[in-house]
Amino acid sequence: MVQALCRHVSDDSPTVRRLCLRGFVQVLESSSREAVEPVLLNLPIRLQNLQECMNEKIRANAYAAFGALSTYGTGPQRDSFLEQAHAAFPRIVLHLHEDDLSVRQACRNTLKPIAPLMEIDGITVVFNTHWFSSDHRGDYEDFLRELARQLTQNLNARVDRYMASIIQILDAEICKKPMLNM
Repeated sequence: MVQALCRHVSDDSPTVRRLCLRGFVQVLESSSREAVEPVLLNLPIRLQNLQECMNEKIRANAYAAFGALSTYGTGPQRDSFLEQAHAAFPRIVLHLHEDDLSVRQACRNTLKPIAPLMEIDGITVVFNTHWFSSDHRGDYEDFLRELARQLTQNLNARVDRYMASIIQILDAEICKKPMLNM
């Protein structure tokens, strides 16, 4: 079932893609590790393309599918999946303050299972603050300040890559339209 859904994630029809992504979330919640491992490293790349889609429902479902997939990010492919998580992390953080509520919520739900995989001291605490759950601009700014502090203290080796990724994301047309007052 997982591989069948994976084949249709890139379908030409937005309806098929959206339904497929929604199905992924449900299937991943009950799939065995053996069923998911063959797509564990390929699927995040496909999901990244859909996370940049203009359709909010597809974008929200793509983030939700990545979050559901992250529960399989332990085991023999952990390091490779962790690289995918680090690559997606800046994009997910920026979309926490997007116009569409379903995308914001999907990003919040995705970051919570990814945070422990990243093994960054203090990051889980940041995701449990009221700033993280709030839709207010000031709270988002406070969240970003605290997150940046944690990242520079505990993950200094990745800060340059995160900054380069953020610049690329902000330069992309997708972020210019759906983000709130960025």
